[in-house]
Amino acid sequence: MELLPFGSFSKDGTYFEGDIVREKKPKLMLSGAFQQNNHAKRVQGQLGNDLFEERTMKSVMLDAMLKYNGWAAMSSYLSRTTSRNAVTVNPDDITQSNYAYVGYGFDHQLSYNFPSNYEIIGRYSTQKAGEDIRTLAPNSKQYTVGVTKYIWEHTFKLQSELTFDTLNYFDSRTKNNWYLRFQVEIGI
Repeated sequence: MELLPFGSFSKDGTYFEGDIVREKKPKLMLSGAFQQNNHAKRVQGQLGNDLFEERTMKSVMLDAMLKYNGWAAMSSYLSRTTSRNAVTVNPDDITQSNYAYVGYGFDHQLSYNFPSNYEIIGRYSTQKAGEDIRTLAPNSKQYTVGVTKYIWEHTFKLQSELTFDTLNYFDSRTKNNWYLRFQVEIGI
């Protein structure tokens, strides 16, 4: 379900993050989706490695996007649960296991696109592993700053981001990582 209480975004602006159109009036999108995958045989439902036993997975996704005069703010929530324990064990070799990723996460982003079509962004993301898989997957937090140069609308752009993330493991260990990403995106 998708709601646009202030009317449609210009030039299909709900399909890209930055306010490259520089909306003249505030535009808001609220959306939500629910998915249930019965008897899933893969770790991501239809995708990923095989599970050793079927699981029914339920996912909830909520998004909000606000754009106005070069500013864009977005927030997303995602959660996945399974009908039974998310960990599956190979009945022929109990040392082998696989699991469906369960838990929840948030992603928040704020950006400003200057009239020169340079955009700065800040993003904060957090992910909490479900109790079933807490010993197998860490909780994480990510902090990102970035710059985008739109060359031809959203179709041709250069992007660079610097990300710091923290992984918190069940045994109180913490691991910090830095990532630097540069990409050229050319769409059709």
